[in-house]
Amino acid sequence: MAGLALLRPGTPPSDGHLVDAALLDLAVPLGIEPAGLQPDLLWSAEVPLSRGTGRVAVLVAYSPGGALVVTTWAGVDRGAVSCGVQTPPGVTDVATLTVARTCDVALPGLGQTDDGRWLVVTAPPAAASAQLLGGRGQVLAPLPLTAGGTVVPMTDGARSVRTLDAAGRPLAETPIAPVPTAPFGDFGPGPAR
Repeated sequence: MAGLALLRPGTPPSDGHLVDAALLDLAVPLGIEPAGLQPDLLWSAEVPLSRGTGRVAVLVAYSPGGALVVTTWAGVDRGAVSCGVQTPPGVTDVATLTVARTCDVALPGLGQTDDGRWLVVTAPPAAASAQLLGGRGQVLAPLPLTAGGTVVPMTDGARSVRTLDAAGRPLAETPIAPVPTAPFGDFGPGPAR
């Protein structure tokens, strides 16, 4: 599925393995071929890691029932891991979507690394900058948005991201989605018998 349309400025993945892994991960639990998801590449960027350059990709797709599905993936070389899946309302205009997701690049699928967790943010073009907020709404750090988003080391205590327009007025506050505890489509072992 390489060659998806890039909906926001960014650096598309140089090969399709990251996109292919993300779409396959969505398609299998839904029982559909990846192309049937009507996917688009919302945003993609490079991640500066201690042992080279990794990539993140944020994809949007639609389930067979029409639900909007947003998945974020990180990859290094040929390795790729899911940072999680979100399902905003299916009527959400993708152009207005802000994604704030934690990616754990120290996961086993990416090999040994000391890089830890990264915050991946992508926002609509009206967002000129962003702020990282703590649990009480206090500003922890500014987040420069370039080419449709940013990837920065995760800050302890961060809970949400506030996007701002060019005049510094708030646009939206988006909770930071945590690292998933189970793969997409894994509903657990079921009730005890």
